[in-house]
Amino acid sequence: MAGSASPELLEESKIASREFYMNPASYGALSYTRDYLRIMGCIEPRDPGHQEPGGYKIIMQTGGGDFGEALDEAIVTLANQKQVITFPEAMARNNSKRPFTVFDVHYDCAFDAAKVQIAQEMARPSEFTQISVAEWAAHFNEADHVQSTLGAISVSAAVHANKLEAESDNDLHAIADNLYPSHKNVYPCKEQPKLSRTYVINLHPHVGKNRNKKPADPCEAQKIQAYNDTLAANVSDLAANNRMSKAERGYRLTAMLLRSAATRTLITAAYYDEFLFLDVLPSQNDPGLIVAERKFQ
Repeated sequence: MAGSASPELLEESKIASREFYMNPASYGALSYTRDYLRIMGCIEPRDPGHQEPGGYKIIMQTGGGDFGEALDEAIVTLANQKQVITFPEAMARNNSKRPFTVFDVHYDCAFDAAKVQIAQEMARPSEFTQISVAEWAAHFNEADHVQSTLGAISVSAAVHANKLEAESDNDLHAIADNLYPSHKNVYPCKEQPKLSRTYVINLHPHVGKNRNKKPADPCEAQKIQAYNDTLAANVSDLAANNRMSKAERGYRLTAMLLRSAATRTLITAAYYDEFLFLDVLPSQNDPGLIVAERKFQ
């Protein structure tokens, strides 16, 4: 489990994380596995424990990694096909429909622990969640579609919030591991305190955060933490899928945007005034992206 942080360490982390994540050089082109698959993991700020500095993969990130995508699959299956499936079934179905992406999970995952609360926020979105969904839908030129499907996704999310509460615990990490026997997709995080007060929404479809750019000193490296959602890359990965119907991809897009928004709302709620919100945006000028600070009323 991650340790608690002193006020002094938290303040140092805020300063170091701002400097790092506002620097365009802290991002890089997305990595592939040795067999040319994309990798999608969680937005977890702590570093993965199965890789060492210099060897970190630059991955797509979404709330919960495989768990988040499975929640979308479960919700969409009900909204689109009127069929209720279990969470393990949703994990397997997402795997079969996304053969060109490996979905990671990690131990001690806050998303996993809060699946019910996230589904509840998706069912009854608060103002910040609604603002986020509307903004991102407009960014991807999908405002009309998202608006037309949002109600069905929210109703389905409410059903699954109740279902997840009632379901007996499954060893979801073992299920995730069995889905990808040739890849290391289940791992612990490094023993680092949870410090992050930075939340990055990455709207560049080809880049992610590059942990290898952190300082070599592990004590300094652990201070640099941010939640990173590679939203544009995740949307592009979904759009390229040819194992879903157009209607299903449309529902999945709405579910993804709503889940990302709900996750950001819940993560930042307790310390909202302390959070630095950043957007990574494509640019036609070198180095190909800009990082912009966001202010919300």
